[in-house]
Amino acid sequence: MPLRVLAGAIALVLAGALTGCGDAENGQTVASSDQLTIYTALPEHGPQAPRARDVLDGERLALLLADGRAGLFNVGLRPVSDAAEPEPEEEGEEGEPEKGWEPEAALKAAEVAVEDPSTIAFIGDFDAGATALTLPVTNPRDLLQVSPATTYGGFTGDPGKAPGEPEKYQPSARPTFGRIAVSDAVQARAMADVLAEDDCAQVAILRAPNAFDDSLARLFATAAANRGMEVVLDEQVRDDDPESHRDMAQQVVEAGAGCATYVAGPADAPASVLRALHEADPMLRIVAPIGLADDEVARALGPAASMTTIVGPPAPGPELHKAFERRFGREPGPWAAYGFEAMRRVLRAIEDAGPRGNDRRAVVEAYLALPAPAPRLALWRPTLDGLAMERELPVR
Repeated sequence: MPLRVLAGAIALVLAGALTGCGDAENGQTVASSDQLTIYTALPEHGPQAPRARDVLDGERLALLLADGRAGLFNVGLRPVSDAAEPEPEEEGEEGEPEKGWEPEAALKAAEVAVEDPSTIAFIGDFDAGATALTLPVTNPRDLLQVSPATTYGGFTGDPGKAPGEPEKYQPSARPTFGRIAVSDAVQARAMADVLAEDDCAQVAILRAPNAFDDSLARLFATAAANRGMEVVLDEQVRDDDPESHRDMAQQVVEAGAGCATYVAGPADAPASVLRALHEADPMLRIVAPIGLADDEVARALGPAASMTTIVGPPAPGPELHKAFERRFGREPGPWAAYGFEAMRRVLRAIEDAGPRGNDRRAVVEAYLALPAPAPRLALWRPTLDGLAMERELPVR
């Protein structure tokens, strides 16, 4: 989504959020019964849908293993999509590519969640752009929001934040947000470590044109420089035209880069960009961020897969793998563990709040008192069958 559109949408959300703080301040945050609802907002359509399905099923499994309860309360899960419905194609015409989450759907999901008196937590969103819109809605209503996949540091005041963050996303000045995935600063260091192991001396950074990918790209540039690498090119990839990707790849070669990264997501034509880089220099070493840890992206890389590694989520552990496969009849993808952990931690917070487990503020405080999630990453190899884990990565 263009930055001016996202900025305008955030401004509108903040204006509404700041006028709606009274509900939480007046104490109207306690559910009226012992039946609580956790909403989860994930894209049902578009390029992130397969990963979102794994996240959702991970959440479902955690709730199932808890017998649908947390402490004194029954808990239900209500999925809502933050993606636009795909438009039907006219006969004989090729439809527009699906783009995943969309602002109106994301806002509606958050608004439905905060207005439901039984809501105790909101698990979402998958994309940082969606979180930038929904967090200013949930925060003034004292609703715990846990993102299973968002890594942007600005939501929590971590490295990579912009001026005025995290305050503009959490306008109540009371923190209500938690993440499960590692922060951008952590994955930037991991990406740089992977290239340093290969004795990379000159690196090119390509990035999608949005503030969140810009932040990760800057953190990666710093991490690379700290490991003795020279950033010889740092450019935005502004369109999805294969010819422009080939031109950009040629610039990478002419800059003398021996390694490269593309900081982007599945909707940013990553396979086309990485294939162009490989065609321009078959020996170019490519490392991709967690946003591209996607089976569909992996399968589309072709020969570029041989020189590409992806820093992604950790593989689900043996017990989770077995329980997931038994319940859903398929192997869990790497993102399932993040959904499982998000639900598990929310249920733990409700339980820790004791008799106040139906009070949004008490659950937020209980969640924030939990130990931070263990920062874990893995290195994945793209294959014709999707992602294959190579090894876990040390995180620092």
